[in-house]
Amino acid sequence: MSKFLVYLQEHVLYHWFVVGSTPLDLFKFYVEDLKSRFHDEKKIIKEILKEKGFEVQVNTSFEEFATVVCEDRRSATLDAGNVKLTYNAFLEKVRAQINCARQMYYWETIQSHGSHLLLKFLLTFRIEKNVYGNIRHTI
Repeated sequence: MSKFLVYLQEHVLYHWFVVGSTPLDLFKFYVEDLKSRFHDEKKIIKEILKEKGFEVQVNTSFEEFATVVCEDRRSATLDAGNVKLTYNAFLEKVRAQINCARQMYYWETIQSHGSHLLLKFLLTFRIEKNVYGNIRHTI
């Protein structure tokens, strides 16, 4: 909370709007400033990771990510919330890439062995349907 108060006291809009503004208005100004800084800070983080040769993987923890980022002197001005949002964005991107690769593998498998898999599915479905038909009267 003290970080927010320091921000408010240093912000130019604080002095202009403090007379007629509600705390909610001041908080919205703070959030808008963080949003506007997010893309610039994300670029800084990308540069830091590229220089260090660090790649985010599915099993990369936030602590590892934050340690690598915080070792650089440029990270002193980064907001902790924006660092966390950037980590989540990188992690989501990696998961999406893995999911896409998995879908491509399944698609290629179905294309190369499609008729066999379809026949296996139909036989399995027919057997399950027949089993259900045989025990339906006892349920």
